[in-house]
Amino acid sequence: MIAAALLVAAALMALAGGCDKRMSDEEAAKAADEIIARDFPDMVDAEKSVQSYVIDERDLYEVAYGKTVEYQTETGTISAPRIVVVTIDRNTGEEIVAVSD
Repeated sequence: MIAAALLVAAALMALAGGCDKRMSDEEAAKAADEIIARDFPDMVDAEKSVQSYVIDERDLYEVAYGKTVEYQTETGTISAPRIVVVTIDRNTGEEIVAVSD
Protein backbone atom coordinates (compact mmCIF):
# COMPACT_ATOMS: atom_id res chain seq x y z
CA MET A 1 0.00 0.00 0.00
CA ILE A 2 2.81 2.40 0.81
CA ALA A 3 4.40 1.75 -2.59
CA ALA A 4 1.08 2.57 -4.27
CA ALA A 5 0.77 5.77 -2.24
CA LEU A 6 4.29 6.81 -3.22
CA LEU A 7 3.50 6.17 -6.90
CA VAL A 8 0.39 8.32 -6.60
CA ALA A 9 2.46 11.05 -4.95
CA ALA A 10 5.02 10.97 -7.76
CA ALA A 11 2.28 11.16 -10.40
CA LEU A 12 0.61 14.08 -8.66
CA MET A 13 3.93 15.88 -8.37
CA ALA A 14 4.43 15.53 -12.11
CA LEU A 15 0.92 16.80 -12.81
CA ALA A 16 1.22 19.69 -10.38
CA GLY A 17 4.66 20.76 -11.55
CA GLY A 18 3.28 23.56 -13.69
CA CYS A 19 0.59 24.55 -11.22
CA ASP A 20 0.91 27.90 -9.48
CA LYS A 21 -2.25 27.55 -7.41
CA ARG A 22 -1.86 26.82 -3.70
CA MET A 23 -4.23 24.18 -2.31
CA SER A 24 -6.71 25.45 0.24
CA ASP A 25 -7.18 23.71 3.59
CA GLU A 26 -10.42 22.25 2.27
CA GLU A 27 -8.78 20.87 -0.89
CA ALA A 28 -5.91 19.35 1.10
CA ALA A 29 -8.32 17.80 3.62
CA LYS A 30 -10.41 16.33 0.79
CA ALA A 31 -7.29 14.88 -0.86
CA ALA A 32 -6.21 13.29 2.45
CA ASP A 33 -9.68 11.81 3.02
CA GLU A 34 -9.69 10.40 -0.53
CA ILE A 35 -6.35 8.66 0.09
CA ILE A 36 -7.71 7.13 3.30
CA ALA A 37 -10.93 5.97 1.61
CA ARG A 38 -9.03 4.43 -1.30
CA ASP A 39 -5.98 2.90 0.40
CA PHE A 40 -7.03 2.49 4.06
CA PRO A 41 -10.82 1.96 4.11
CA ASP A 42 -10.67 0.57 7.65
CA MET A 43 -9.50 4.03 8.80
CA VAL A 44 -12.38 6.15 7.42
CA ASP A 45 -13.98 6.23 10.87
CA ALA A 46 -10.73 7.07 12.69
CA GLU A 47 -10.19 10.18 14.79
CA LYS A 48 -8.46 12.97 12.87
CA SER A 49 -5.89 15.52 13.92
CA VAL A 50 -5.03 18.35 11.51
CA GLN A 51 -2.09 20.74 11.42
CA SER A 52 -0.43 23.08 8.95
CA TYR A 53 3.18 24.17 9.00
CA VAL A 54 6.04 25.44 6.83
CA ILE A 55 9.41 23.68 6.65
CA ASP A 56 12.17 24.80 4.29
CA GLU A 57 9.65 26.90 2.33
CA ARG A 58 7.32 23.89 1.91
CA ASP A 59 3.74 24.74 2.92
CA LEU A 60 2.51 21.46 4.42
CA TYR A 61 -0.95 20.31 5.50
CA GLU A 62 -1.00 17.16 7.60
CA VAL A 63 -3.83 14.92 8.71
CA ALA A 64 -3.19 12.12 11.21
CA TYR A 65 -5.84 9.38 11.37
CA GLY A 66 -5.77 7.16 14.45
CA LYS A 67 -7.81 4.44 16.06
CA THR A 68 -7.39 1.33 18.18
CA VAL A 69 -7.54 -1.94 16.27
CA GLU A 70 -7.50 -5.54 17.39
CA TYR A 71 -4.86 -8.03 16.27
CA GLN A 72 -4.97 -11.79 16.65
CA THR A 73 -1.85 -13.38 18.12
CA GLU A 74 -0.95 -16.91 19.15
CA THR A 75 -1.94 -16.09 22.72
CA GLY A 76 -5.15 -14.19 21.97
CA THR A 77 -6.39 -10.80 20.88
CA ILE A 78 -4.53 -7.58 21.60
CA SER A 79 -5.57 -3.98 21.04
CA ALA A 80 -3.07 -1.50 19.63
CA PRO A 81 -3.16 1.94 18.03
CA ARG A 82 -3.04 2.25 14.25
CA ILE A 83 -1.98 5.58 12.81
CA VAL A 84 -1.92 6.80 9.22
CA VAL A 85 -0.45 10.24 8.53
CA VAL A 86 -1.10 12.00 5.20
CA THR A 87 1.06 15.05 4.52
CA ILE A 88 0.33 17.23 1.49
CA ASP A 89 2.53 19.97 0.08
CA ARG A 90 -0.06 22.62 -0.74
CA ASN A 91 2.12 24.23 -3.41
CA THR A 92 3.01 21.12 -5.42
CA GLY A 93 0.28 18.65 -4.50
CA GLU A 94 2.89 16.10 -3.38
CA GLU A 95 1.37 13.53 -1.03
CA ILE A 96 3.38 11.59 1.56
CA VAL A 97 1.76 8.74 3.49
CA ALA A 98 3.18 7.09 6.62
CA VAL A 99 1.61 4.07 8.34
CA SER A 100 2.27 2.69 11.82
CA ASP A 101 1.82 -0.98 10.83
